[in-house]
Amino acid sequence: MRAPPQPFPLVRLRRRVSTLVWTLTCLVLFAGCSDVQGETDAVATLTLDGRGVSYLAYQDGLGAWQPLGPGGKALQKLTLTDPKGRYGVMNLCLVEATGSLTVNVQQGVLGEVPVVSASCPTEADPPAAVVSVSGRLSGLSDGEYSNVYMGGASALVDSSAPQHRLELPAARYDLIATKYEQNARVPSRLVFLPGLSVVDGAALDVDFSGPYASTPEAATLPLAGIRPGELLSGSVEVVTEAGTAALLGEYLGGDVLTYARPPEGFLRGARLRAEAQSFSYDERTKAGSSRSVTRTFVGVTPLDRAGAPLTLPPSIAEPLLTLSAEDGVRPQARWRVLPARGTYTQFYSQIRGGRSVSYRLSQSSAWLLDRPFSYTLPDFSALPEWSSAWELVSGEDIFWDVSFSRRTEDGALFASRSGVLTP
Repeated sequence: MRAPPQPFPLVRLRRRVSTLVWTLTCLVLFAGCSDVQGETDAVATLTLDGRGVSYLAYQDGLGAWQPLGPGGKALQKLTLTDPKGRYGVMNLCLVEATGSLTVNVQQGVLGEVPVVSASCPTEADPPAAVVSVSGRLSGLSDGEYSNVYMGGASALVDSSAPQHRLELPAARYDLIATKYEQNARVPSRLVFLPGLSVVDGAALDVDFSGPYASTPEAATLPLAGIRPGELLSGSVEVVTEAGTAALLGEYLGGDVLTYARPPEGFLRGARLRAEAQSFSYDERTKAGSSRSVTRTFVGVTPLDRAGAPLTLPPSIAEPLLTLSAEDGVRPQARWRVLPARGTYTQFYSQIRGGRSVSYRLSQSSAWLLDRPFSYTLPDFSALPEWSSAWELVSGEDIFWDVSFSRRTEDGALFASRSGVLTP
């Protein structure tokens, strides 16, 4: 079979990335959470990766914080004495160029996560060399447009200029192209070209009338858990075996996600991924909330026949935010626990003189068992060489966020509340 022509000149591709999804990724510091509780019979050793940190400390059970000094070691092994295997790890990441810093605190149990990454980001590796590929789209009528996807690259093309260009590292990729009627939000035609070798200057043409094209079926996925007054967004993507993700539909209103369902067998080895997010914000109080759900479906069978609808998780009840009466500015968050196991995270941040001072504090549900569901920012002032410049101060607004996250077998759940606290 003749290899199809090859893709497109230089329109810097844009990969659609959900902000809320990125927000979720940044807040979740633990891998999944199991239903572990009680005493542990395993060897009570915590393995810790603390490379690149400016300060590192740990906590055995609920005891005093103990310094470990700067990182620099790929792995450290710490023996714990807490009968339930509980631990805490604190690392401080300082950006020398700006003076901004983030203090991360992770608290869990060995039975859930016996290896903790507490390293700080390092300078990014130089980007991989990219090549340009270009081509022409056939089959676009006046007013129609197309999105072309390869790997993590995409290009938007319309009928008035049906040529396109992508830049991406040389490799093998699947190509998906979607065609939209004028003003439509769901594609009417699909092209799938799997396993294409991409070299600089290659031409890859796309023909929506050719043998690699198909007409999808209009379909919907039911949504549940929507609440009045929330802003809602959502999408359905297809993800191929080679990692190309293409948008097939989005939230258009009501209680469904509308998408284009590919014909059975057209996208070999691909999966469908659906996500929905809700948002609310009060301009007067500067308080907000968000919820999201992501789910991956094996194959491309009809999502509306795949069982339960895509259901947003319960909201986190409005947390009670107070400030510790002890020395220093130490916020305390008190909230009602959700029924599902997962990870809770509190985030506090101040902007001072052009630099940010932030704290991210995470606890697994198992660590919180048998404890009040409230958490006060720990007092690290007794640690040797701890600097008061690393602490929150009075007189500056503190942005806060309390969130819950949980990985599921086929996706993830997330819910948060946020606002501003003035000490």
